[in-house]
Amino acid sequence: MDFKKAGWVWVLAAVLLMIFGALILVRRDPLYVSPDETANAFFISTFAESGKLYVFESLNVPFEDLLHPRSVLSVNARYVPAGFLGLPVIYGAMAGWGRWLVPILTPLLAAGAVAAWYGLMARLFDREVARLSAILLALHPAWWYYAARGLMPNVPFLSMLIIGAWVLVARPVARISARSRRTMPKWIAQLDLVMGGVFLGWAVMIRPSEAIWMTVAALVLAAFYRKFISWRSVVVVAASAGLALAPVPLLHRELYGSAFATGYTAENAGDDALLEELNVPLSAPVAPVIAEDAPGWWHDFQKAIEPILPFGFHPRNVVRHMAWYAFGLFWWLTALALIGFPMAAVTKGLPSEVRQRRRAYLLAGVLASGWLFVLYGSWVIHDNPDPSAVSIANSYVRYWLPFFAWTTPFMAMTILWLAKRTITPHARIAATVAMVVLLAGLNVHATFLSPHDGLVQAAGQLDRSREIRDRLLELTEDDAVVIVDRSDKLFFPHRTVRYPLRDEVTYALMPRLVLAAPLYYYGITFPQTDVDYLNNEKLKAMGLQIEIIETFDAESLYRIRQAP
Repeated sequence: MDFKKAGWVWVLAAVLLMIFGALILVRRDPLYVSPDETANAFFISTFAESGKLYVFESLNVPFEDLLHPRSVLSVNARYVPAGFLGLPVIYGAMAGWGRWLVPILTPLLAAGAVAAWYGLMARLFDREVARLSAILLALHPAWWYYAARGLMPNVPFLSMLIIGAWVLVARPVARISARSRRTMPKWIAQLDLVMGGVFLGWAVMIRPSEAIWMTVAALVLAAFYRKFISWRSVVVVAASAGLALAPVPLLHRELYGSAFATGYTAENAGDDALLEELNVPLSAPVAPVIAEDAPGWWHDFQKAIEPILPFGFHPRNVVRHMAWYAFGLFWWLTALALIGFPMAAVTKGLPSEVRQRRRAYLLAGVLASGWLFVLYGSWVIHDNPDPSAVSIANSYVRYWLPFFAWTTPFMAMTILWLAKRTITPHARIAATVAMVVLLAGLNVHATFLSPHDGLVQAAGQLDRSREIRDRLLELTEDDAVVIVDRSDKLFFPHRTVRYPLRDEVTYALMPRLVLAAPLYYYGITFPQTDVDYLNNEKLKAMGLQIEIIETFDAESLYRIRQAP
């Protein structure tokens, strides 16, 4: 099959493979890998049912908002999101058409973004590069993996951004209007600007933290395209994006008490208040790691940049995390991108308009990627229980999705350059197909078969977790409170949750919780020496005791009661 003449077949096949693979975690009875996904699923369902993003929890009235799982806050005895609101609102609104839509929304959005990516790349490079770029994006391990983890916000965010950019560049409605034999009102042609602005607004709504690099990239593009952009278009796009974002300040005020507060900045003083009341020392605040012998100006600098770099600026962390996750994790793709980047940077001989577009793309990508590397690379994140594991499930991979997408045309140019080293046209086609198939195989292994959090492993773990959850719900009363370390997803929203066990606030709450509701702990099975310590010292001093109920693999359910 001629890759040039039937390139769309290959793109369609890649998209269908991506969608099929991305549904590996979907089950009729959903359970999710991370607390963020669990929380988003809960609030999507809540918004679809009630049009609200909160649920009242009466037990948090006497317990001062201290009972909630990870990625969920309790404010004024109401469960509210601990993250950004865009995904619950947008997906919750769509779920009103049918709950069956929720698991497939992200794969479908990702498919639409792949098609839009082809359209964008075709304006910067030739069609062969554009087709390969679309295929490489569809089957990129980072993109594929987080399309399957569909209630994480990163693929929906980038999909909205790519689709919005394509609508603004391709102007599909204006083209259809121009080709129509009927006379259309002039405002019809402006619908592209409105739709593009709305998609960009939704992207910011899903991930407001990305607004800085989006703005920088937009300014770079505007500088190169200033001759082709009218102020009227800018106003329409900005107004449309603002309209899409208009509900956000109102929701923030309703949920957190301020239009400028978010789930990340909303404060809950319940823990500190209880510790002070009980004369328990307050924990030290979490801060970026700065060497003790660092000069004073370095501390002052870190404090000054905190509003825009909340994790500080730590060059060693940035370099280390870039080496592990941006370049090392998918080394076969990195090699292709590094070879192709200089090819893309050489614009001599190209038409002036294409040259301008190419330069704008390269500069915007370098600046945006550099910002993302510094912002998130300075942060030390351990999503895997093993802090030494370099895993596709680590948050750096999803935070750097824009970088991975940006590099796809460079990979494509390398593949075509290598294919052209062959002698005959048929050999070139065969070489191109062989390289794409080889890359697809490596990507499948990284996405699905990786020993560290691959999707096949994740699916098996979730199936086992469903079995455990069903048994745990049989063993615990409907009104029970369960203390957990990392197993909130097994109980929330079916049971009230407090985390973690090894926390002075949790221990201080126990004597009151036992009187208010059946109290349990679920986590790593204690050795007998720990059980004896708790029953003879730690809990005994509180008038409590702990007993094992049932063990599940390496974890157990314990009942906490008043001591006789």
